Amino acid sequence: MLINTGADQVLGTFGLTGVTYFPHSTGSRMHPGTARFLATVGLPSSRLLSTKHAQKP
Repeated sequence: MLINTGADQVLGTFGLTGVTYFPHSTGSRMHPGTARFLATVGLPSSRLLSTKHAQKP
C-alpha cells in the first residue's frame, strides 16, 4: 500500500514539536526512499507512538 503523505500534512496534524526528523547521511544502509522520507517528512511522535528510546534509570 502506498500512501502519499507530505510534510505539511504531518506538521498540520502533530505540530512542530510532535514530529521527529532523522538525519539523512550519505553511505547509510537504509533504503534511499525511506531515508529521504524520514529526513523530510519525519515520523509523528505522541504518547501512543514514541520515536525516542526510553532511558533506563
